[in-house]
Amino acid sequence: MATPNLQSSAKRSTARNSPASHNTLALLIGRRIRAARHAKRLSLNVVAAHANLAPDRLKLLEAGTDRVEPHELYDLSQVLDKSISYFFKSVKRTMARA
Repeated sequence: MATPNLQSSAKRSTARNSPASHNTLALLIGRRIRAARHAKRLSLNVVAAHANLAPDRLKLLEAGTDRVEPHELYDLSQVLDKSISYFFKSVKRTMARA
């Protein structure tokens, strides 16, 4: 009856909160950061300096190895002249498929 739907819904919710989905999210946001940096033709070192990040930290964020902190994303959005929503544009579609 309704129980399978509840279980199904719970499974989907758990899947979205799984470590794998967090890794996917970090990877997608990292790709958007790198794309915005390349579009502005800025070096990793320049963007890192203006966003108050160590270059190694920015490299990890772009690779999706580390999750970006909210204040880091805000600073990067200012440096790269992008809205916060820009970094999440492809996330909803990709996460829905996962």
